[in-house]
Amino acid sequence: MNFKLLVNRSFINNKVSTEVIYYKLSLEDTKFDIYGESKSKMYKQPVLTTCIVDRLPQTNNEEVYGSDTARNINFNFLKADLALLSLVPEKGDIITWNESYFEVGNTVEDQLLGGKDPNYALEPTLNEFGASLSIICECHLINVNRLNLVQAR
Repeated sequence: MNFKLLVNRSFINNKVSTEVIYYKLSLEDTKFDIYGESKSKMYKQPVLTTCIVDRLPQTNNEEVYGSDTARNINFNFLKADLALLSLVPEKGDIITWNESYFEVGNTVEDQLLGGKDPNYALEPTLNEFGASLSIICECHLINVNRLNLVQAR
């Protein structure tokens, strides 16, 4: 790991990041029906990690039975931090932030340093342009009653 990455990682983790609790979906412990669906998903032990939170606007849907709040949110993780925890974000995982629970709907890894993809370089380069340093988890708010979790706090 080079000096620039260490300085940026230290700045992000100490100054601009937020702590979240990450629940990894446990496929081994979850029972699925013949359609590959499950009413009670099981999760591994939660992990405390840091990320940058990108909040999108909250919306309220008025239904016949009452109001329902919806919110999409992006959690931006450094790959190096996730590698230290042996954590690979996947669809269906749960992230707890600000006493709310969010389900990962998609992961994005195409944020490249300098916007260049080293896999498609015309000439081999010795610098780090094109390195993929982050993973973005695109999430949506989920009702805690639908989850098989014990609240961490």
